Amino acid sequence: MIFLRPEFLYALSLLSIPIIIHLFNFRRYKVVYFSQVKFLKNIQQKTKTGTQLKHLLVLCSRCLAIAALVFAFSQPFLPKDEQGLGTKNYISIYIDNSFSMQAENEEGVLFENAKNRAIAIVESFAITDKFQLLTNEFEGRHLHWFNRDEIVNEISSTQLSPLVKQLSQVLERIKQLELEEVNAKRSTYILSDMQKSSFDLNNLNSKERLTVVPLRYSSEVNLSINEIWFSNPYHLADQQEELNFKLNTSEVTNQREYFGNLYLNNQLKAPFSFKSEALDTINSMVGFKNSSKASQQKGRISIKDYPVQFDDTLYFSYPIQSNVNVLHIYEESPSKAIKGLFETDSFVNYFSNSKTQISYEQWESINLIVLDQINSIGSGLKQALSNFIEEGNSIVVFPSKKMELSNVNAFLKDISVGTFSKLKEQTQKVGNINLSSPLFQDVFDEKPERIDLPEVKTYRKIILPLNSIAESVLAFRNGDQFLTSFSLNGVAKVHIFSNGLNESESNLAKHALFVPMLYNMAIQSNPVKNIAYFFNSSHINIKGIEQSESAIHIVGNGMDVIPPQRFVNNRLQLKIGNVLQKAGHYEIQRNGELLTIIGLNYDRRESDLSHYVKEEIEEMAAINAINVKVIDEEVELMKAVIQSDEKGEPLWKYFIVLALLFFAVEMLLLRLMP
Repeated sequence: MIFLRPEFLYALSLLSIPIIIHLFNFRRYKVVYFSQVKFLKNIQQKTKTGTQLKHLLVLCSRCLAIAALVFAFSQPFLPKDEQGLGTKNYISIYIDNSFSMQAENEEGVLFENAKNRAIAIVESFAITDKFQLLTNEFEGRHLHWFNRDEIVNEISSTQLSPLVKQLSQVLERIKQLELEEVNAKRSTYILSDMQKSSFDLNNLNSKERLTVVPLRYSSEVNLSINEIWFSNPYHLADQQEELNFKLNTSEVTNQREYFGNLYLNNQLKAPFSFKSEALDTINSMVGFKNSSKASQQKGRISIKDYPVQFDDTLYFSYPIQSNVNVLHIYEESPSKAIKGLFETDSFVNYFSNSKTQISYEQWESINLIVLDQINSIGSGLKQALSNFIEEGNSIVVFPSKKMELSNVNAFLKDISVGTFSKLKEQTQKVGNINLSSPLFQDVFDEKPERIDLPEVKTYRKIILPLNSIAESVLAFRNGDQFLTSFSLNGVAKVHIFSNGLNESESNLAKHALFVPMLYNMAIQSNPVKNIAYFFNSSHINIKGIEQSESAIHIVGNGMDVIPPQRFVNNRLQLKIGNVLQKAGHYEIQRNGELLTIIGLNYDRRESDLSHYVKEEIEEMAAINAINVKVIDEEVELMKAVIQSDEKGEPLWKYFIVLALLFFAVEMLLLRLMP
């Protein structure tokens, strides 16, 4: 038998109290003289002997009762095996402090419940044992052994965190802290809501004992804003915008109406409402007008949902486009129609170069390249154009009557767009116009019934590749394409015409559609930028910031940090790590100068509250041959389970029963024995 709290054995000194009382409280007898005492003497001896026996029995019952109580408080147990006799136990406790622990059950908030259970685990072990606390922050202090008083303080001071860790990551982190004694026993306890998104029990290959304490939700219902995007790929001052957003919900009810607000530059811009008939995904949209005062717009969209609230707000930002940079590359002389359109427009920064005089250094700021009747594309230009498209920029191709067909088609195949056929010498009239194309956005006030469309005298048929994302913008009456737009990487656009702009080929250069089509190609060529970032992203990539020796600062929410940074493919790459943990807007600065603004948001993996229950965990553990013990009892019962499981059979209950029994014997002796 071993005592969990042997310090209580000092209370056995209390046994001296009834012994002292017994020794100094013997009943004194008065001598009475009689003439005949022969018979009285015999009666006196028998009474005195009986009284002494009664006192001794009462003394023994009192001492045994006190000893049983002392033993009960010392928490004796029978060790389960020889390992229970080890000199010290080392207990690692992981508390899931992610935002999903904001949920509630009948015992209150899950996170507070987890801390209470962690303290109960600590109290189930001896005062001489050592403890490790681990949370999702993976801080350096977590690689340290604490005594019992220290670990209770650490548990009490633990706060919720936006960080999320997989179970496999947690166990690997625990292993990094080695035991201080060779023959000591190690136990690991996991207190979590067991979300399916992070409880990757199937990925474990550990044979060590793992004790899981699941925290159950009262309900898995949660509404979260997971994604937003704009209908327009560009943003101009005072422009009317359409912000689309997607919400996820697991609620299965009748049709329900929700309410939310859109804020722009810290001002309420548009309250909105949306309806949901049941479950899963809700797509909705809210309209508003851009501000003309700020070059960088800061917005947030929020809804009301309880009790899990971290995913009810999504921060975003985007720049107001002040100009667009267009590069015009030509064979011998530039097209007067293209040059005349862009050169005099204050919104467009127009650059032009012949094919033999290209300066690739300026391409970092270029948004749209117009290939004006190029006969051939050299290897250097070919590679530069491919990189230009991969970075999300756009190009326009006007074919030349004299072009080397195989050479140009080889480039078009490499970027996975349509290729050209041989030149066709025949007149064709454009018969179909795709008015829903973004190239005709804001061109027509209403759908025209009759419209004069371009006509060509020669053209090349555009051959579409398989599995390409192509949009027919203008098509001839015979079904051949006059203008086709291709989407690459979901961002870049390649617009291909079937002929050039010479008057001998078509009347497009003088047609009314030419100016709005080319102008929309220019303003829509700005790569769609990420308007919202999340903490679970390994890196944040920002384009349009020039490389410099000066460090980049992230400033906002009372913080000014210099994150790990580098430039990759002309893009600034920032690693956030654990430095920033509060959602909101942050300024990207260099030498105090504002470069851009980003919106950082909490990881949405925690929004899905679906979780494993005890039976599922035990089934997975059995399938993967993992030694897992699930404790699903109340706090007080949990202590007894842990003590029995870790130490052996607890005996304190038996000693309580013995103490009560001895007190009952004492009462019977005092009442019944003469």
